[in-house]
Amino acid sequence: MLHRSKPPCRLPNTFFTILAIASCAGVTLAFAQAPVAPTNSIPLPPVATPSATVSSTTAVPTTLPATPDPNAHAIVAPAPEPINPGYSGAPNDPAKPAVVRIISPKPEEILASSTADIFFTVDNYTLAEGGNRLHVIVNNNEPIPVHDLRQPLTLKELPEGGHTVRVLLVQPDGHSLPNAEAYAMAHFFIRKKNFQNYAAANAPYLTVNLPVSGIVDVEENGRVWFDFRTHNAPLAPNGYRVHYKINNVDGTITEKKPVFWDGMKPGRYELLVELLDAAGSPVLGVFNQVKRSFDVRAAVKALPVEAEVPATTTATPVRHGNNTNRATPATPAAAAPEHGD
Repeated sequence: MLHRSKPPCRLPNTFFTILAIASCAGVTLAFAQAPVAPTNSIPLPPVATPSATVSSTTAVPTTLPATPDPNAHAIVAPAPEPINPGYSGAPNDPAKPAVVRIISPKPEEILASSTADIFFTVDNYTLAEGGNRLHVIVNNNEPIPVHDLRQPLTLKELPEGGHTVRVLLVQPDGHSLPNAEAYAMAHFFIRKKNFQNYAAANAPYLTVNLPVSGIVDVEENGRVWFDFRTHNAPLAPNGYRVHYKINNVDGTITEKKPVFWDGMKPGRYELLVELLDAAGSPVLGVFNQVKRSFDVRAAVKALPVEAEVPATTTATPVRHGNNTNRATPATPAAAAPEHGD
């Protein structure tokens, strides 16, 4: 008996046709439900997805913006000019002392000539013309300024016998540096030994730096500085002291501090300085009495054309300690000194 084969399955519509084809090919189809926008909703912006391909609708800059310059349009203050160390008045390294040494002649050296070449070395302190310098005192004479160490200080026509050189490191204004290393002394001889101009290194003696003889320019207050140091003679009310007499005014210094005289009118002044012991008696020694003569000159300042120059006033008495020292009129007027605090 013959059996007629069943006709192939016919799918009723296109949907089932696609489903059958996909099933035969082993492909899984996913169906997404179209979202329904809620009522009164705000449309969201499209979310960008990473892609190596940029959509033709995306605006891409052809060049990247330049990195902002932090200094553009900035007002830069000028850097302060560095202080020339030759005019600083201070050691190059503040943590270390400034040091001066006399390297020639050697201590107690006997020279065969009446000419002596003095050589110095300076450490941690820069010298300059008109700035930091040396003040060299030969025997008990005036300080000689020295700023160039490339050549010696030459002393000519020295008499036979002993001579002493003392040297101080000083600031541009002439004040000496206070540390012990800023001072040196050397004693030498010309042709023969003697005790002329000699002070033992451990003996009490005096070194006067300011004022120097010659012209001293002062400001309106007429201030003149008195700069000195004592050696092996600490100052104290009941100990060593320094006594000075300037024209007709005198005073005594019993502690180490800055000292100046105010009210110094233009004219000539004679200064006498002595080192005294605790009893008030002069201490023996060739350097323990110093004499200086100087002329005070008022510093000239540029004034506007309309300005009037104030009239010169007379020096008023100033108090020194518990005493009042009055200047005696003279030609020129005498000093009215005072101690600085």
